[in-house]
Amino acid sequence: MSPASEMPVNSDPELEPDGVEAVVSKAFSRYRRRRPRNWQSAEEAMDEILCELRGELDEAIQYHYDFAAQVPSLITRDVGSLIELAEAARVHQLLIHVVNASPGHKPPPDVQYVLTGLLIRAIATLSEIEVLLKNGFSYGARARWRTLYEIFVVSRVLALGNRSTATRYREHRWVMLARERKRTGETDWASGSPTPEAMEVRLLRRFGKSFGGEYGWAAVVSKRKLNRATPQWADLVTLADTDVLRTRVQAAHHAVHGADALGLLGTVRSSLFHAGASPDGVLVTARDTINLFAQCTGSLLSLWRAYSPNKVSESAELLSRAILTDAQLALGYRVLAADPAERRAWQDAWASLLPSTT
Repeated sequence: MSPASEMPVNSDPELEPDGVEAVVSKAFSRYRRRRPRNWQSAEEAMDEILCELRGELDEAIQYHYDFAAQVPSLITRDVGSLIELAEAARVHQLLIHVVNASPGHKPPPDVQYVLTGLLIRAIATLSEIEVLLKNGFSYGARARWRTLYEIFVVSRVLALGNRSTATRYREHRWVMLARERKRTGETDWASGSPTPEAMEVRLLRRFGKSFGGEYGWAAVVSKRKLNRATPQWADLVTLADTDVLRTRVQAAHHAVHGADALGLLGTVRSSLFHAGASPDGVLVTARDTINLFAQCTGSLLSLWRAYSPNKVSESAELLSRAILTDAQLALGYRVLAADPAERRAWQDAWASLLPSTT
């Protein structure tokens, strides 16, 4: 979709048929015809009209609600099942349970806590993306890539450090909580336990002043690798070396930001602004999501195995890789079969790798 070729010429509040449009039109018509009484404000006049139409509106909204419940089956009809995402989420959830519950050597407690938490958050994000996609909201699903990407960056930086880096990452929540309380003016805290502000003082004394920065947990790594004592997010990205994901991340940025006018194009369907469900982009977004999830979980499980080198962690990493490779291939082939533009791009990429015949 290009800004020049896909300019919306109208808005389309409901592509599916229902009675909401009729009720809204009736409210407009009544308001134009009605002269508010002297004591009645414009808002009160509209409230009165809404009361008159409440029964019709409730009935129309119920019809719309029932129709929306059919959207997943319509998306499946148009683009096929997204079972690969559900399979990846469920298998990885069970996989984490197994590696945590298995007897024998495990990573240090803080490493185990951090890696388990990051893996679970990645799985939860994948599940959220699946819900959005099977309900036809590919642009919203794309916005959730940012979370997966940030988890991936964090995992790469953790891998450059040691168990102390994981401890710093875990304890840095106190710094961030103290900062949020300061921003919001929050003062309440459960009695009998140190406040976030008191914990922050203790942690700065333990880890140094640089720990108080927004990404202070990575200060030791960034100082050693980049000579940056107070790292910013861009420094973490540099450390993680994630250039291969740059285009996906930029797409996620535009899908997130409301102040970004380029993001408006994500709500355009067939040259119209459309807020409802659509099969557009669902399959491509599913494929790219699995690719990004594979990068994220691969990094985290590799780090787990580095701290806990045994058959269980090895099995977890290999099973994850096999499941996600199958999903990547399945979704990739489906995109190529359904999207001529993707197919041409794939063919051009292969052609560029072949030796020249001239």
